[in-house]
Amino acid sequence: IVVRLVNGANEREGRVEIAHAGQWGTICDDDFGKQEADVICRSLGYRYVLAA
Repeated sequence: IVVRLVNGANEREGRVEIAHAGQWGTICDDDFGKQEADVICRSLGYRYVLAA
């Protein structure tokens, strides 16, 4: 799975997108919280998340 952050003020913030079937799409879920953000941040090479 490939993820990225886009449209943030810097490289450490932004909207989470995931690559699927050759296209980028936004992760959107009412239950997306700190636990999910921690997983995304670790996959991007960051140690922890400040806010989700």
